[in-house]
Amino acid sequence: MICKRYSDLSPYEKIMFIGKLTHACMNDDVYYEMGKEIIDWATKDGLFENVVILPENQNNQDDTQI
Repeated sequence: MICKRYSDLSPYEKIMFIGKLTHACMNDDVYYEMGKEIIDWATKDGLFENVVILPENQNNQDDTQI
C-alpha cells in the first residue's frame, strides 16, 4: 500500500522525489549505502513480497542486457 505522505505528493513532486533519491544513490557512495540499507530493511520487513519491480520482458533477458 502506498504510504499517505507519498500519495499526497503531486505528480511532479513524486517524480522529483524519486529522481533525487535515485540521483543521490547513483552519485555518492554514502548515499548509495544508505539506499541499500533502506532496501535491506524493507526486504527484511517483507515490503517486497508479491511485488514485481521489473517484470521480465518477452525475451527473458537477464539484467546484464538492460
